[in-house]
Amino acid sequence: MCLCVSAIQVSGNEYVEDNSAIQLMCNATGRPDPPHNVDWFKDGQIVHSDVQRGLIVTKKIESRLLVNVDWFKDGQIVHSDVQRGLIVTKKIESRLLVSVLSIRFARLSDAGQYVCLSSDGESAAINVHVLSGTSVFYIIYLLGYFYQQQSPYMSLPSGIMAGR
Repeated sequence: MCLCVSAIQVSGNEYVEDNSAIQLMCNATGRPDPPHNVDWFKDGQIVHSDVQRGLIVTKKIESRLLVNVDWFKDGQIVHSDVQRGLIVTKKIESRLLVSVLSIRFARLSDAGQYVCLSSDGESAAINVHVLSGTSVFYIIYLLGYFYQQQSPYMSLPSGIMAGR
C-alpha cells in the first residue's frame, strides 16, 4: 500500500520596494518521496542563479513528521514482535523539497509572475509587484488623501500625510 500524495505551495513577498529584497519559497511535498527537482520561472522563462546580480536559487530536502499512528487488529493495538517478523511503523512522514528564490536588490524589471514547477508536473504561482520610491510615495499620498476626506483631523501639507 502506498500513501502517494504530492502538493506544491509558493509563498513570499508580493509587494516590495525597488532595491529591497525579494524572497520566494516553494514547498514541494511528496509521500513517500518528494519530486526530484523544482524549477523557478518568471513570466514563462526559467530562472537561474546569478550571483553577481544577487539572485540565488537554493534547494534542499527536509522530512517532516505528519502523524504518529497506532495500528489495531480486532480492536487490539498491534505491537512489534521481532521474533515473529512483525514490525509496526508508527510514523507517517512527508518529505519536502524546499526551494528559495532570493533577489538581494529588487529592480522594477523583477516584477511579474513567478512559478515553481516540480518534476512531477505540479506548479504554484505568485505575482510580485516591485514599486518604485515614487510609486510608494504616491500610494501613501492617495491613502492619506482619502483618509483626509473622511476625517477633518487629517491634512496633507505639501503632499505629505501629517496629523494636526
